[in-house]
Amino acid sequence: MSDRIQVMIIVIVVVIVSILAILLALNQRTLKGGAFIVSEPDDVLMFTLYETKNINGHDIRLERLSHNIAVFSVDGRPYEIGYGSSVNHGGVRVEFMKMSLDDKWASVRIEPVAGAGEQQQEIPDEPPEEQEEQGEDPPEQPPDEPPVDPGDEEDEEEEEQPPEIPPEQPPVNESPEDPPEQPPTEECREVKFGTMFDASYFRNDENFRNEFLNYFYSGFLAGSPNFWFTQPEQGVYSFAALDYMVDFLENEGKEYGLYHNILLHVPEKWPQWYVDLSQEERRAALEAHTRTVVSNFEGRIPIYNVANHPMLKPWNDPGFGYMGTGWSREELIANALNWAHEEDPNAILIINEGGDTSLDRGIQINTTVSQMFVDMVEEIIERGGHLDAIGVMGHHGIITGELIPTEILDASWEILETLELPIYITEFDVSYDWTSEYLDGIFDPEAVFVTDDGTSYDNYWEYQAWAQRAGIEYYLSKPSVVGIYMWGVVDSPQSWREGINIYDYDMSVSPPVLYKKPAYYAIEDYLIEAKNNQGILTVCE
Repeated sequence: MSDRIQVMIIVIVVVIVSILAILLALNQRTLKGGAFIVSEPDDVLMFTLYETKNINGHDIRLERLSHNIAVFSVDGRPYEIGYGSSVNHGGVRVEFMKMSLDDKWASVRIEPVAGAGEQQQEIPDEPPEEQEEQGEDPPEQPPDEPPVDPGDEEDEEEEEQPPEIPPEQPPVNESPEDPPEQPPTEECREVKFGTMFDASYFRNDENFRNEFLNYFYSGFLAGSPNFWFTQPEQGVYSFAALDYMVDFLENEGKEYGLYHNILLHVPEKWPQWYVDLSQEERRAALEAHTRTVVSNFEGRIPIYNVANHPMLKPWNDPGFGYMGTGWSREELIANALNWAHEEDPNAILIINEGGDTSLDRGIQINTTVSQMFVDMVEEIIERGGHLDAIGVMGHHGIITGELIPTEILDASWEILETLELPIYITEFDVSYDWTSEYLDGIFDPEAVFVTDDGTSYDNYWEYQAWAQRAGIEYYLSKPSVVGIYMWGVVDSPQSWREGINIYDYDMSVSPPVLYKKPAYYAIEDYLIEAKNNQGILTVCE
C-alpha cells in the first residue's frame, strides 16, 4: 500500500471520528428558544408554560413561573416549588430542576415514591401483607404448626389471618423513627385580577381591542359611570358607554369587573340640577340614583364601589353634611350600601380610599390616616351598612417614582387588616409622574435611574418593570387581598399620570402603534394565568 493511500485512510478515519464526536455532543444538547441547553436525563421532563403531561397516571401541569419559583399542579392541586426543591403527591415526587422565564419553560425530575402507609423495602421471601414492622420481632407461629409457606397463602387464606396490630402501635410498614414523607400542606386562595380601561380604545382601536381579548378577562371603566355622566338631567339616565362595554365583555365570554363609582363627595363634579336641590331633595335623589344604577345592571356586575374617596373632602359640616345631604358621611354611606344591597343582594359592595403616597390622605403611607379610615368603616358597619369589603387604591411612585417602602406598607396594612374584611386593590399603578415636582422639574425616564437604596437601572422603564411585579407580589402575599385591578393599560395622552401602565403608543406615526413596555413582560405570566382562569390568580402558601 502506497504512502499516499495510507495518508488518505488516516485522514478519512480522523474525519469519521470527528463527525461521530460532533454528533455525540449534539445528541447531548437540545435546541430551545434559540440557545442550546443540556438535554435532560430520562427521568427529567421539560414543561412549557400551561403544558400538561400524564406521568404514572397523574396529570402534571406547569401553571406559573416567577424568579426561581414554579407552580406545578398535580391532579389539579397546585404546588409552589422553589428552585431545587420537590413535593410529593400520590406516589410521585416532583423536583424542580431548571427554568427559563424568557422561554417560559421549566424542567422537573419525576420519581416514584412511597405513598401514605407504604415504605419501599425489599423483603423477598414474604408477601407485602406478611412484612413485619421495622425494628419489631415477627409474631410467633403456633407451636404445633409449621411456619407459613408463602406458596400456600392462597389455600390457607381463611385459616391464617395476619395478627392484628394493637391500635397504639403504628401501622405495618411504617417506621416510628422514619415516617414516609408526606405532601406539604398548602392553603390556596383565589385572587381576582383585572384592569381599568378607556372605552374609546375598544370603539376606535382594533389593536388594543385584540390585546385585551388576548390577555385580559376582567375589566371596567372609570369616569363614565360617575354621577354627572349617568344622570346629566334629573331622572334622565345615560348608560351608553356602560351598556356598550358590559355587552361587549359578556359577548366575548368575559366580565365587567367593577362599577367605579356611585357616590363621590366632590361638589365641583356634581350636575347643576343636583346643586340646586334642597337637602331633603338631595337625599331622595341619591337614593333614586343608587337604586337605579344597581338595578339596571343587577346580576351583570359583580362588585360596586358605592362610595369613592370618602376621606377626600371635608364632610363634617353639620349644615352641609356629606354630599350636601345634612347627613354625616357614615350615615349616608351606610344608607347607600343598604339601598344597593336591596337592589342586588348578590353583588359585592365596597367603599374605596386612597393608596397613593400623598402624606395628607394616603392610607398606605400614613398610619394616622389608616386608622381614621378604619374608624370610619367601623362606624358605617355599626350603623348597619351592608359592607362586604374595602377598596384600597394602589398608586405608587408619587414624590420618588418608587414603590412605597415595604416597612411603611406593612405598618399601614397591620391597621387595615384589623377590620377583618376582604380587601380589593382597585387602582394599582407605578409611575414617575409628579416626581419632577420634587426634583426641580427635571426628570428623564430614559436616563439611568438610581433608587433610594442605591440600586441602579439602565432607565426608569427597567425599574418600573421590576416594581410592577414586586408591587403585585406584595399584594398577593396578603391573605386579606381578594382582588387586584390595575389602573389603566395604555400610557397615552388620556392617562391620568404620565409614564404609567404596561402598554404605550408610538404617537409619531399615523395611526399610532401600540407596543408593550418592559412592565408588560414583567407580569405577562399573571395576565395569561388570569385570562385562562376566568380572571383568577391562584395563590398557594
